[in-house]
Amino acid sequence: MYEGEGKFDLSKWNPDYFDRLRDFVSVAASHDIIVELTFFCATYDDDYWLRHPFHPGNNVNQLGTLARQDFNTLKNEQVVQFQKALIRKMVAELNEFDNLFYEISNEPWADNDVKKLNLLKTSGASRPEMKWSLYSHAASEEALAWQQVMASEIEDAEKNLHKKHLIAQNYCNYKQSLEAVDANIDIIHFHYAWPEAVALNYGWDRPIGFDESGFAGSADSTYLQQAWSFMLAGGAIFNNLDYSYYVGSEDGTGSYDAPGGGSKRLRQQLKILHGFMDSFDYINMQPDYSVIYHAPGMISQSLSQPGIQYAIFFQGNAGDWVKLSLPEGEYQYEWIAPDTGQSLAQEEIQGSEDPVTISVPGHGYRFALRILSR
Repeated sequence: MYEGEGKFDLSKWNPDYFDRLRDFVSVAASHDIIVELTFFCATYDDDYWLRHPFHPGNNVNQLGTLARQDFNTLKNEQVVQFQKALIRKMVAELNEFDNLFYEISNEPWADNDVKKLNLLKTSGASRPEMKWSLYSHAASEEALAWQQVMASEIEDAEKNLHKKHLIAQNYCNYKQSLEAVDANIDIIHFHYAWPEAVALNYGWDRPIGFDESGFAGSADSTYLQQAWSFMLAGGAIFNNLDYSYYVGSEDGTGSYDAPGGGSKRLRQQLKILHGFMDSFDYINMQPDYSVIYHAPGMISQSLSQPGIQYAIFFQGNAGDWVKLSLPEGEYQYEWIAPDTGQSLAQEEIQGSEDPVTISVPGHGYRFALRILSR
């Protein structure tokens, strides 16, 4: 709340905010929508920091010297205590809801990052403002230590409450083989995730989420392709930014000039992906790197319960056929168009010791293939 000359008192709560927050989560629940609540965020630049409630000049709490790069670290004990208080307040206010999970911080690498992986074999980007896109950026050791403390605080705050909620940690953009995962973390998050992010971290035995899309143009096809690739690689969540929602366009039909995508059509197409996944007993499936023996001109991602069910996504310049390695048995397969959900072809097939050839239905760029044992 504000105190005195337009300053915050970080020791006081604004009850109207929590009323709106509970209303928001309640309405989402009525539409069967899961809410990801993120407690903290990187500040990104000095201009944002000048407007931040925790900037020493914007509150009455005498926090002392505090640089924006140190906000989401353990360097200022007073700040840490206010952050812990916010977590406990949020957790208590929202404990009644089932359609909710928590994320500690959005892009915690953005204020003091570590460049983990050079993704492109080049010395620079064509657009200076996009140089960040050359690397997989991860949080510093100081930011990781702070997140561990915050995750423990969430866990402890719920210890004596009726309901328990999952905790996500946003690790980096693109992909990275994580060196460690805190025991309190239930969900692993990446931004602009590559399908390889799943393979590199599948052994942590946690759901892996594609937690933010964008900076790849505005075409629906780009984000549809990202969604299918990630989910069929074994991802658990595709959580895209949708720029067609904004003030004045609350129905998600707005036009926009933004660094990402989103539209009613894309949401309809993502529903096709949802339906495709629901057509399987996917809990018993895992990434399969052997079912595709040869798919000329295409790359693929596959999930399977070997000998029982297979979900495959192809993208590229399709040829006339693909070869699959299927155990002996009888199967029914169906080709599906990811863009429209249209069934393109259905046939029966016999698995054998040798690769089995099936025809690709026409020429296109994206195909989904469902195979079920008979």
